[in-house]
Amino acid sequence: MTDLFYDKKVDSCMATSSSPIHKPLAVEGCSPEMAAAIEAFSASITPSHTLRSRRYSLLSLVAKHFDDAASISIRRMLPGFNQEKPFSQHVKHTGCNNLIKTFKLLSRQARLTPQDQAEIDCLMEVLLFIKSRTPSESIAAEINLIEKPFCELCWRFNIAYDRYSNGEEAEMRNARYCEFHNPSSNPSAYRNDHRYRKDFEEWLIALGGEKELNLSSDLKQQEAIRKKAYALAHAKLTERRIKILKLYAAGFSQKKIADQLGVSPQAVSKSLFKLRGYFSSWTKIALDDTTKS
Repeated sequence: MTDLFYDKKVDSCMATSSSPIHKPLAVEGCSPEMAAAIEAFSASITPSHTLRSRRYSLLSLVAKHFDDAASISIRRMLPGFNQEKPFSQHVKHTGCNNLIKTFKLLSRQARLTPQDQAEIDCLMEVLLFIKSRTPSESIAAEINLIEKPFCELCWRFNIAYDRYSNGEEAEMRNARYCEFHNPSSNPSAYRNDHRYRKDFEEWLIALGGEKELNLSSDLKQQEAIRKKAYALAHAKLTERRIKILKLYAAGFSQKKIADQLGVSPQAVSKSLFKLRGYFSSWTKIALDDTTKS
């Protein structure tokens, strides 16, 4: 009874005889698989289908008709993207708005073939349609796990992203910290590392880390950078060594660092040598060429 009442309410708000459904259409230039998937998806849609309906779920149609084609397309354009999750689950846990924003960013930044661009447009067509079929009475808060998968205090994944990766439900209240830094279950660790938050964020930027990620971001590379930033933030270095490290991370040669700080190249070399040994023994994180990126 609840489902029937809910669907009638949705229909009265979103679909009437005078307001036809504008179903998604395949964009010219996309692959035959993508075109066939959109055609099958569109043919299955009824006025009762919405994102939140249990009986007439749009996500079930996406999973049935569109997941395979979307996965092939995304895998070709973004080899590093998490392919373990089908497209329908990304829609469910990440949200239409966040995915649309990410695909727009991808289309502006990447060098795409005409077919790739057409398939991005197809994906956005489907996302915009799903968004239009979301009843205003039940819009849930979207968790942008693509932009912010990491804990705000370290390199670990936050609780929401960790659960999402394991196929579990993700909640907004768990999208800031990891299990180790969870203020509810481990307040001492949270308080201790919260003192280094500003230093951690500064080092993250200095090392070339991204505070907000996108579909094209390399999670393993960002995790490694965040580990370095965490180690540096907790190292309690002298002011001069901090300056040396930041300039080194920015790509300056040892001679240029020495000229800028007014010290000898030997002093810079000695500091970097000691810091390499320090981080290798203390955190097993060595300063390497990746910090220059």
